This record gives sequence, structure tokens and C-alpha cells, in this order.
Amino acid sequence: MFAAERKEAIVKKSGNLQKSTSLFRKQTTEADKVTRASYEVSRLLARRMKPFTNGDFIKECIMVVIDSLCPEKRSAFESVSLSPRTVCRRIEEMSDSVNDSLKTCCSNFDAFSLALDESTNMKDTTQLAIFIRGVSAALQVYEEFLQLVPLHGTTIIGIKTSSTPCFSV
Repeated sequence: MFAAERKEAIVKKSGNLQKSTSLFRKQTTEADKVTRASYEVSRLLARRMKPFTNGDFIKECIMVVIDSLCPEKRSAFESVSLSPRTVCRRIEEMSDSVNDSLKTCCSNFDAFSLALDESTNMKDTTQLAIFIRGVSAALQVYEEFLQLVPLHGTTIIGIKTSSTPCFSV
């Protein structure tokens, strides 16, 4: 008798554990989706060169659409943070990640070259586009854009001797 009761208690406890584990997984994936959505909107704002304050406007628009189409999901969309401070932080994190990836990639080059291209933007400001092309040990060729430097009365010597971040690999 005692063994049967014990076995039943163990089965009950393991069932409760599985339920609570699935609840935590569901909450974690929900939080991950909310964070991912915030990053995606921030990326779009950066890509389109829109002000960080547009995140609040975008969220307001999304909430109007959600209220019309599926009001039962309002709480999920309300938790997406698109404040200017959050958007700025997300863009900085993505920028740092890209920068770190580029530095890692460049550190593995066996040989590399820099390409410089001078052009003028729409405001008649001369600018220098800097590209790097490198070859890894596996003979894979990489070509990446490094930086766009505005040239306001600067010479190429001044750029090289300044503390231009793209030259500190």
C-alpha cells in the first residue's frame, strides 16, 4: 500500500513540475519575442535614418491597429518597449556587435588592403569612404565598408594621424 501511494505522489509531483516548466518556457519565449520585436523596429528606424523618437509614434500606430484587429493581444504589444532611450540603446548594442564582428573578421586576415574613395554628398561636403578587403587562410575574400569620414578642410595625412576609429584594429 505504502509503495503505491508513494508512486502516485511521485507521478503527481512530476506532472506539476512539467506544468511549471512549460509555464516558464512560455513566459521566456514571450519575453524573447517582445525583445526581438523591439530590436527589429529599432533596426528599421536606424536603417531608414529616422529619429529615435519615432519609436513611440510607431508603437502608437501599432496599438491602434491592434485595437481594431485583435484586441485580445493588446497586452503582448503593449510590453514592446520603443522609447527613445530604449531604441538608442538597442541601436548602440547592434552597432557594437557589428563592430566586434568586423574586428574579429579582420584579425583573421592573412593579407588585406584598404580602398579609399572620395566623393561629395548632397550638401557639397567632401567625404572619404574607407573599405577593407582581406583574405583569410582558407582563401576566402572579404570586403567590408569601414567608415565614412567627412573631409572639412582635412588632408589624408591628417586623417591617418588622427584618432580615427577605423584605423585602430
